[in-house]
Amino acid sequence: MDADGNQTGWISAATAGDQNISAEGTFKTSSAGAGNWSSTLEGNYTFTFDPAAQTLTITKYEGEITVVKSYGFKGTVTTGTEDWVSTEMTEGEDGTWSWTGNVVAGVFGVQYLENGIQKKWYASADETAKIDAPDDYNATENGTNWTLNLEGMITLKFNPTTLVLTVTGGSQSPAGTPEKVYIVGDFGEKSWSTADPVEMTKEGDKFTAKATLKAASADTEDGYFSFVTAKGAGWDAVNGSDRYGAATKDEAITASTDVAYVKFAAGVDASAANSWKLKAGTYVFTIDFEKGVVRVEPDTSTGVENIETAVEAAAEYYNLQGVKVANPANGVFIRVVNGKAVKVRK
Repeated sequence: MDADGNQTGWISAATAGDQNISAEGTFKTSSAGAGNWSSTLEGNYTFTFDPAAQTLTITKYEGEITVVKSYGFKGTVTTGTEDWVSTEMTEGEDGTWSWTGNVVAGVFGVQYLENGIQKKWYASADETAKIDAPDDYNATENGTNWTLNLEGMITLKFNPTTLVLTVTGGSQSPAGTPEKVYIVGDFGEKSWSTADPVEMTKEGDKFTAKATLKAASADTEDGYFSFVTAKGAGWDAVNGSDRYGAATKDEAITASTDVAYVKFAAGVDASAANSWKLKAGTYVFTIDFEKGVVRVEPDTSTGVENIETAVEAAAEYYNLQGVKVANPANGVFIRVVNGKAVKVRK
């Protein structure tokens, strides 16, 4: 743990052979070890960890054990990730336990510990369990974990007698702004890849990414896309996240225009989340959770100001007999762009 009592690492058995402890002794440890120990020991023992030697020594203790009681909280509010971390709280003269530090939106509960071992768990007595503003919040043993929607410098104070958690400080977290957003669709070598979607860059409530959208097939000039908040080996991982897409199926999106998105909450099947349709090309994609809109801008970094004009200039037309036509009109023709042929009517 660091000086503030925040967990910074995890140390366990160095090898699989060191994992099972059935007698006193000294055991090798590692921060990248084989896994946690299991023990058949019973009674009072002294555990001595030597960080320099990376060893854990266990010896029988014959005296009386002094029970040190304390409180802390455990959750994701100090990490900003899915990792749950325990954080110590400090006892005040009035018998309350408090902690002050920087937090992000996340979930947590309060621990009652004896000699550092959790004995009880306190969380919200209210099933909604949302902390949206500084206030007093009632707790109960084994309650619903709190969802903290504040960020910044905050103080958490827990009163074990009244079972009240007092929250002061902090500011409202942006409503509905996820930590990660990816674009899925007709991108890269693997269209609609769940394992390798386009990751966006977060700045406040806004996410951006530059990406090249491909045509979905040889029969169209358009590609399709939507936004997800998780990635994984298959659609099960993505369907467990929130998705953001169009109001209607395969809705055409106009470049350089703010378009409202629809949130498809976690648990919605992939086929139920509508995608946008957009002409193939390179764009800067933006999703703004403060405004609730999506925007696509043609990428001008290469000097190509109009994607449609650039694509049309490279097009060649042939009649159905394979003869090249300079000015196709009044019929059906084969349009070829970058080696891809599409049947069109002029």
